[in-house]
Amino acid sequence: MEQYTRYIGFDVSAETIVIAEARPGRDRARDLGAIPYRLDAVTEWVRRQPDAT
Repeated sequence: MEQYTRYIGFDVSAETIVIAEARPGRDRARDLGAIPYRLDAVTEWVRRQPDAT
């Protein structure tokens, strides 16, 4: 079984959260965009992520 690793970074400011993803073997992180600095926005973003299985 292949292990899948995905590193997610959050850069938080007073109004937004910028999200980036880095995967093993990649030179640079990939910008995934920005969401509002609200719990419901973070929850929705997490729900939209594909399963790691």
